[in-house]
Amino acid sequence: MNFRGNLFQALIPAILLLTAQAGAAAWSDSLYAFYQDGNWGYINQKGKVVVEPQYEMTGHFSEGLARIRSYGRWGYMDASGKVAIQPWFYQAGDFSGGLAPVMLNKGQKWGYVDTRGQMVIPPVFDQATAFVEGLARVKTGNAWIVINPQGQRVFTSEFERQGTFSEGLAEFRNGSNFWGYINPSGKVVIEPRFEWVSAFSEGKASARSNNRWGFINPKGQWVIEPQFEMTHQFTEGLADVKQDGKWGYIDKKGRIEIEPAYDRVGRFSEGLAAVKQGGKWGYIDRKGRMVIEPAYDMAWNFENGLAMIQTEEAIGYIDRKGRFVWEPSK
Repeated sequence: MNFRGNLFQALIPAILLLTAQAGAAAWSDSLYAFYQDGNWGYINQKGKVVVEPQYEMTGHFSEGLARIRSYGRWGYMDASGKVAIQPWFYQAGDFSGGLAPVMLNKGQKWGYVDTRGQMVIPPVFDQATAFVEGLARVKTGNAWIVINPQGQRVFTSEFERQGTFSEGLAEFRNGSNFWGYINPSGKVVIEPRFEWVSAFSEGKASARSNNRWGFINPKGQWVIEPQFEMTHQFTEGLADVKQDGKWGYIDKKGRIEIEPAYDRVGRFSEGLAAVKQGGKWGYIDRKGRMVIEPAYDMAWNFENGLAMIQTEEAIGYIDRKGRFVWEPSK
């Protein structure tokens, strides 16, 4: 994507709406962010403006609330458009498990608020991440600690890098630059022997060995031998794989389901996946049929029946038949 100047910054919130990694963003009441005349608002599935464009930035809805920024401060809005938590915060994250990480003022510590805006875990952390599967990673000094929703330490992370938990496991990298997995107690359950890995999704995780990608199970055993140039996670029973410079999809037994014929691809969501062919993006179904012809400069996942697309320097929303619900606007 080629963005220019402030437009790139303006598009970031909308892009984040549709690019949540495993498990797409939760769309409360099917509201979608749109950008107009320098501000962000929300439309519904029919393209009707529900929240007039009035915010500097917006986030996706998570657990019924969405982040909004006004006059440089972040707060939260509910699905009716009403401000649920006033914009007090210098920085703020999305809600997960009923909590959201926030920083009140620049240079201060991070803590966590509940959906009423009350600080329930005191701001004592140098960095803080969202709760995933009941755990969050926070940093104090040079140490990363994993805490529970009560703010209690579960274990101290001793790894160079660590991911978030997914399906009860989190990837980590040790001092020799190999990756493995730990359980929610911090115990190593899959020894670090992979060159690179992903989070688990649908019972499998992609892993790289000898510069080839395959898939492992929660015991660390190969269930699809490393043979691909690149892979991503399984969604809706299919995973995108790169072979001979082109992308296609495999099933959970490693069989080619959709032949590698695309320059780039997205993951399946609601039965459709974005694919790039001939310089433009369109959408295919699970049988590999092109159901929305390639016509867009960029395309994102479908969520509750709509997908965000980009044409030149404008974004809009289409339905599953490729009809515009919201015409592209800068």
